[in-house]
Amino acid sequence: MKGNESLGTVEKPSLYLFLTEIPRAIGAFIKGYGYYLNKPKVSATKGSPVLVLPGFLGSDLSTSVLRKYLKKSGYHAYGWGLGRNLANLKDLKKIDKIINQLYTKYENPVVLIGWSLGGVYARHITKHKPDKVAQLITMGSPYMGVAESNRAHLTFKLVKMGRGFNTFERKWIESLPQPVEVPSTAIYSKNDGIVSWKVCHEATISNNHQNIEVTCGHFGMGVCEQVFKALDSILERE
Repeated sequence: MKGNESLGTVEKPSLYLFLTEIPRAIGAFIKGYGYYLNKPKVSATKGSPVLVLPGFLGSDLSTSVLRKYLKKSGYHAYGWGLGRNLANLKDLKKIDKIINQLYTKYENPVVLIGWSLGGVYARHITKHKPDKVAQLITMGSPYMGVAESNRAHLTFKLVKMGRGFNTFERKWIESLPQPVEVPSTAIYSKNDGIVSWKVCHEATISNNHQNIEVTCGHFGMGVCEQVFKALDSILERE
C-alpha cells in the first residue's frame, strides 16, 4: 500500500475528543500510576534493552512513568536523551547511534517503543535496521497517514515555520505503511483526540504483525493501565 490507498476518507478526531484529551489523560495517569505502584517488582533482568521514543513536542519526561513501569517489569528501559521531539528528521541519525550503542552493550537487538511521532521514527528506523531491532511497538502513531488531517498538524507546521512536508519528507512518509521485517504491534485508540485511529494500526495483521485497541486518549497512552498490560503481553514474546 502506498500512502493512504484503501483507507478511505480520514477525518481529524472530533472536537469533543480533542478538548477532553487533557482531563482524560489526568484520569488515565491516576489509574495507571496506581497500577504501576501495585505491580510486583521483577528482580531478574530480561534480554533485549528497550528504547522509548517520545511523541511530537514530548521529551523523556513524558515517557518517564512508562519507563519506570518497564524497569519494574525487569527490562532495561531507556529514554532517547535528545530533549524535546521537534519533528527534526536529523534526529533519526542520533537515534540510530543510540541503537548501535545499546546493541553493543547488551549484545541483543533493541525493542523500540514509539509514542505518536516517536513511533513513526521507530518504524522508519526498523525498516533500515531490522538486524538490530527485536520488535517494534507503536502507540497512537499515524504511520499509515502522517500527512493526513489531524489535530497536531497546525502545531507541526508552526514548528517547521509553516512549510509542512518537503519532497524528501513526503517520499519518506509514503514508505512507512509497508510492513517491517520484525514482529510489530500497533497500539491504537478510537478515543484518540489528536490523530485518527484509522492511520495508527497495521492494515494487514499476521503472526508477526498485530494491533491492540485501548480506550484511553492520545495524551494518556504513556500512563494508561491498558497500555501497560498490553506491553506485558507483547514483551513476553522476547
